[in-house]
Amino acid sequence: MRSDAGRPPWKPEAARGIRERMPLRLEIDHPNSLVLGVGSGLLSAADLAQFVRVIAHQNLYPYAKLIDVASCESAANEGELAALASVVRELQAHRPLGPLAVVTDPERDKWSRAYAEHEIGRAARLFHSIHDARRW
Repeated sequence: MRSDAGRPPWKPEAARGIRERMPLRLEIDHPNSLVLGVGSGLLSAADLAQFVRVIAHQNLYPYAKLIDVASCESAANEGELAALASVVRELQAHRPLGPLAVVTDPERDKWSRAYAEHEIGRAARLFHSIHDARRW
């Protein structure tokens, strides 16, 4: 059993050097090796990059990631998403990454699909329901 099993989920504002407010709120479930990100409002490529930095800072690479951006508007373009996916692929070359489930709104999931198309070599899938994503 992990020694941190009784620890409450990590909050971004508790980590030194991490921006206090993020449009992508994080919860980390150590016993289940899961990172849950819930987005709200306008989400930029910089916000997603910050999410990747938090994962790196906390060494959560092998954890499964479930990101719910169904209520977000994207401020990222396809080129920025491709660049972010390239950074993630580079990280993957040096360590295993856990699966990625992204919950999107079917009316606004063009940018999520654009990012998912660049995810090569790891399990990544889009969902329209958080319940389906959790079951996956």
